Amino acid sequence: MALKLARRSFLKGIGGAVIGLPLLEVMVPSRALAQTVAPVRYVVAFGGMSLGGDCGVNPATNVIPAATGAGYQLTRGLRALGGRGSDATKYPWESIKNLVTVVSGLRIPVETAGSIPTGGRVSAFHSSTMAPLLAGTKATQQLSEPTAPSSDQLAAATLRGSSRFASLQYRVQAQQYHGGVAVQSRISYARNSSGAIVPLDPIASPRLAYEQLFTDFSAPATSDPEEVAARRRALEQQRSVIDLVRGSSDRLQSRLGRSDRLRLERHFDEIRAIEQRLTAIPSDPLPGSVCVVPPHPGNDPAATYTANNEGLIMGWSDETRRGRVLSDLVHMALACDQTRVASMMITYAQTYMSAQALFGARCDIHELGHCAGSPGQMSDAVSWHVEHWAYLIDKLRGTPEGDGTLLDNTVLALVFEGGSILGSDGSHSSDRMMALVAGRPSKLKLGLHVATNNAHPASVLLSCVRAAGVSGPMGDISQPLGELLV
Repeated sequence: MALKLARRSFLKGIGGAVIGLPLLEVMVPSRALAQTVAPVRYVVAFGGMSLGGDCGVNPATNVIPAATGAGYQLTRGLRALGGRGSDATKYPWESIKNLVTVVSGLRIPVETAGSIPTGGRVSAFHSSTMAPLLAGTKATQQLSEPTAPSSDQLAAATLRGSSRFASLQYRVQAQQYHGGVAVQSRISYARNSSGAIVPLDPIASPRLAYEQLFTDFSAPATSDPEEVAARRRALEQQRSVIDLVRGSSDRLQSRLGRSDRLRLERHFDEIRAIEQRLTAIPSDPLPGSVCVVPPHPGNDPAATYTANNEGLIMGWSDETRRGRVLSDLVHMALACDQTRVASMMITYAQTYMSAQALFGARCDIHELGHCAGSPGQMSDAVSWHVEHWAYLIDKLRGTPEGDGTLLDNTVLALVFEGGSILGSDGSHSSDRMMALVAGRPSKLKLGLHVATNNAHPASVLLSCVRAAGVSGPMGDISQPLGELLV
């Protein structure tokens, strides 16, 4: 009898270890293989910073391209899109510029005479852009949370299908490092069974995120204690999760055709690469972690703290490596159909992550927006965020799916907390904001710089979820940005 597998199949091993499988030919009837429609995915990323306080020099020229339309020139803040052509050491991928559309001139309106416009915010800046930006709802106070689902949760309600997780929420920055409130630590909001809007806290621990994907959490409560202990010992000894499912893997391999065996081996190679990144993370415990940890979560990088020029505490926990690992996990989760929706909070809103650790500026990223560094350094901080997003795009581009790639069936967006400032006072603004869009070329116009006339940034995210096949408004924003859609 010919082997048949369900699309949502897993390899299970000792102690609840589980590996999702990529799309294999044996999962699809041969007569329908050519007509198989791949699932659509959606990923939204967020950077908790403005594009810059100019301090006498307009920083928009360091981030926003001067020309509009196709063939825009890469700026200092967008150079990661150029890949090897910009810096072969930092960006070891081919250019993705033609796969990305830059949308500038975006604006969240601010209250006037005590009245808050539709999709607008109060005049106090920090955390007041989150609700309008992420969900298209008003911010009636500085720490307002959305009163409607965020874009990723709109997508999750439609796109989940048979995937294991409705959505994944990750955060690259380990902690706020200097105070902060819960609103600044999350970007995903869903409607619960009672109709209330509730926040979804992201996972900031790479190893915990890994365990979430590769462990069957329904198993430990009922599994044989000896198997659970065996799995724990294996993980403590840095054994690969592939070793834990070796028996079921070998049995499956012996029954697959050549193309499926090669696809599965590539899948295992990608998992090993993630594990190697995790192993390379220093093993000091992270103080102050707010994660709820399952058995043997592993260790994450310790945070280090220094004082910035203003005497405020800033911190670093190897967020560059964390970002790579979490991006790898998003890629793997999408490729395995463990989820079709993910949010990636790269930095907290009003981030106090160290800029000194990134490029030597003795201040945190937030203070760069208050003229603590140069406009060029502000753009370098923007570029660091874009780098993580570009890395994920390249991973998706390199993963075959059907007649194309995983990127062809994924919509991605990157947004920032604030915009650019004209003037030298160093205050923040929700004027002249920017968003980046990539993926699903059959639905989105890519490779452009679209300069809008104060369009709402939520209209960009609404365009992205529409391109992913999701209908309806996003909070108070009902019209997508027509210049983006095919």
